[in-house]
Amino acid sequence: MDRIAILRHVYEASLETPRREVSSITVAASIYSNRIFFHPDKNRMLNHCRLLLDSLVASGDLAATGTVYTLAPTALQTLSQYEEEERHHLDVLSQQCALKWFTFVLIAVGLLQAYITWMKP
Repeated sequence: MDRIAILRHVYEASLETPRREVSSITVAASIYSNRIFFHPDKNRMLNHCRLLLDSLVASGDLAATGTVYTLAPTALQTLSQYEEEERHHLDVLSQQCALKWFTFVLIAVGLLQAYITWMKP
């Protein structure tokens, strides 16, 4: 579970019900299902979720009122920026893959040219 996954979850919940309030328990239960309450490390997982929610409050993406959290307007900018970075990352990966294959083709052409030159009488 990471910050963006939690932020996306709170955003989706806010789309269904405006100004939706969530807590670390509701977020963990919706991400992990209700089986989290029977897990031996449930307290550790809930504390981790609470820390992630608090970090989102510190960055201005969520607003906290006691132990409940609501979506802040800057969250949409954060999600948009993250998606843009992901698209850019995927574009760079596809360019690198194309360059890799282009390099292999150039090496093969160079080796073929060297072989033809060497075999000429």
